[in-house]
Amino acid sequence: MDFTGNVALQQTVVKEMGKRNKTNTDFAPSEKLVKSDGFDQFMGVMLILNALVMGIQVNWQAGHLEESDPTVFGWIDKIFCVIFVSELLLRMHVFRTDFYFMEDWKWSVFDTAIVGLQVMEEVMAIVNSVTGPGEGGEGGSNFGFLKLLKIGRLLRMVRMVRLIPELKSMVYLILASMGSFLWTCVLLALLIYVIAVYMTMMATDSLKSSLSSGSENTPQRDELKIYWGSVGDSIMSLFHSISGGADWADIIGPLTVETGTQVHNVTFTMFIAFATMVIMNLVTGVFVEGASRLAKEDKDKELVKMAFKIFDIVDDDGSAEITYDELMDNMASNSLVEYLAAMDLSSTNAADLFKLLDEDESGTINIEEFVYGCMRLKGGARAADVCQIVVDMRGVISSLKKLCEDNEKSDSKFGQIWQEMRLLSARTIRIEECVRTAVQDSMMPCVESDLV
Repeated sequence: MDFTGNVALQQTVVKEMGKRNKTNTDFAPSEKLVKSDGFDQFMGVMLILNALVMGIQVNWQAGHLEESDPTVFGWIDKIFCVIFVSELLLRMHVFRTDFYFMEDWKWSVFDTAIVGLQVMEEVMAIVNSVTGPGEGGEGGSNFGFLKLLKIGRLLRMVRMVRLIPELKSMVYLILASMGSFLWTCVLLALLIYVIAVYMTMMATDSLKSSLSSGSENTPQRDELKIYWGSVGDSIMSLFHSISGGADWADIIGPLTVETGTQVHNVTFTMFIAFATMVIMNLVTGVFVEGASRLAKEDKDKELVKMAFKIFDIVDDDGSAEITYDELMDNMASNSLVEYLAAMDLSSTNAADLFKLLDEDESGTINIEEFVYGCMRLKGGARAADVCQIVVDMRGVISSLKKLCEDNEKSDSKFGQIWQEMRLLSARTIRIEECVRTAVQDSMMPCVESDLV
């Protein structure tokens, strides 16, 4: 797995490391509250309730056109306004200046804008209730502005996307596929335009022929003017044909009847086949590919988060390091076995796994070695990994060749030294014999000659 090249996955690891380094005891009570899952769930419930209340309020207004809104609706709106303003201020207090510069800064700006619109709506409502309608239609313009602000509050439901991971993934998928989708639309627009110009030319020639011959007007001729009377009408007719807005046989029928040829039928059929079977399937394929890529990225992020939890489970003594004995003791645990299976790693040989994860060969595995090691070992080998192994093997072979050459040189020098030692030993033996003979026979010249 190309872990080093995956920026999103590296950011997930860094974020989880930051959470791990800062324990819960370091958080202030307000920070614990804002960063808890329960807080997001509570705000999600408030968003749903606010949307339901708005629907009930609009439905009541539709059924009581001549009555003013009940006071309870105004108080409910003020309560929701206080809740959302308090949430925004609490988040700004916790994140401070990072609130508009962190990873989700776009959501922060969106929340601020929506809450600001609601505050403005409540202020305008209070001003109108105190001053009453203005003169010269001023009250009517304020009423329209209030309605506009109320419609803007519906955008708050978009925040549900951030709170629900599944919706967030779908939105990111759509945004990621918009580029390919737009280029597909350009291709479809060009195709529709070319066919529309051709069909309009054929319809115009048929209508001119009918007018010049003085034939009576027919229903088919009227339909021909409706469907193919101009380039704009032809474009809409073609779009209706491929999108299900109208039956394409009814659209091409008048042109075929008036011209008396089947060439237009063949051209139109080829256009329908290409647009529905090729272009539409191409759009579907783009979204499916994006969904698969996004699902894989989400799975990898979840595996990274799971790695930190598994590390804490295996680290029995809480030393922030895993020893070989700790790994062996937890190899039979269901959580570790399931995690290794999700990572496509075997749990049968713990010794090899420990050696692979222990990069610095210190005899222990820290959290970085465990997380990065597991993610690096996930999946099969890529072509780049195989090429790297080939390059490394070339270096090893080159080093072995050099070592063998050095050994051969060393063996040659060792042979020369051995020969000299043998010669020196022979001379030493000769000297000993000469000395022994000299002692016996007093023949010192022999010794002197051997010494020379």
